[in-house]
Amino acid sequence: MFNLMVAGKGDFMTCSKTINSELFYGVLGGLGQFGIITRARIVLQKAPTRVRSL
Repeated sequence: MFNLMVAGKGDFMTCSKTINSELFYGVLGGLGQFGIITRARIVLQKAPTRVRSL
């Protein structure tokens, strides 16, 4: 997952697990205190063809 965020001073920053990883994990758990995520790429997994509900 890659994030593009705006920091408190208005700087745009890119972060991921490998690029600015400390910022990446801070943004994920920061509840909006580190900046605003403006773009995120999320890898999805294929859903199963059959779903059983109880």
